[in-house]
Amino acid sequence: MENKAEIIRKAKILTEGLGMGRYCIAIIMIALNRNWDVTPLIEVRTFPKMKVVFEGLRANIDVNLYAKRDYSLGKMKIIKDALINNIEVKDILKTEKFISEESLSFIVDLRKMDKEDGPFADETHPVERFIRDYLPLQVTSDRLKLLYEAYKEGVSETITLNKTASNALIATALMAKKRGYDFDLIAKQDFMDSQLSELRQAMDEKVDITLMLNRDFSSLQLRQIRLGLVNGVDVATYADPKMSPLDMKEMRSKLALNAGEELYNQSYDLAEKLLR
Repeated sequence: MENKAEIIRKAKILTEGLGMGRYCIAIIMIALNRNWDVTPLIEVRTFPKMKVVFEGLRANIDVNLYAKRDYSLGKMKIIKDALINNIEVKDILKTEKFISEESLSFIVDLRKMDKEDGPFADETHPVERFIRDYLPLQVTSDRLKLLYEAYKEGVSETITLNKTASNALIATALMAKKRGYDFDLIAKQDFMDSQLSELRQAMDEKVDITLMLNRDFSSLQLRQIRLGLVNGVDVATYADPKMSPLDMKEMRSKLALNAGEELYNQSYDLAEKLLR
């Protein structure tokens, strides 16, 4: 290292009164010896963050992009790793006032995966278009991930770019798109989240939801229709918004019972034929 006395003198001037421990001061001394700009190190103050900045200085990346005292350690690491891997983050950091650590990590991962597939085309690239159009919405990381899935599947942007659209609506539209239903119709019906939940469960159970696509049905009525579809009964006989959920349940139970009796009657007839 450079002359010990000189290094100590410089370090003392830079850190006196900041309450730094020996590990922090040691990192600054190493940086001074290498003629690095120690300002970013002093900015972050704590040893774990200083270590991340030091790693960036050693990698010769622009540490000023993440050497910020109000950044979490996790956020600093994400930015540092992105820069080391030549992944652009400057445009993302313009949204630093609202982008969370989780959202930042998700966007960086998108660019990283896309980079592994080949070089970026231009701003019309699907990933870049998504970042440009959806990041400014200032949404949570969970919603951002859901939006990306919907975006990939081609769900209408009248739904995905609508700030008032609930996560339940977007998730239902996404599932409907995958199942081949008219997801725009679902959006126009203005279903409540509880109704959308029944629709998603029905699609999960792989039944035809066509009869359920009526905003006039309550979630409890939709449940009775869904259960009837799952049981294979003729739900058209009670799929009436004017019928109470309780009456629907009673009719569904009777239809299921009749269907069960019919099944056993048919099975008995078949057994007789087989025994002949």
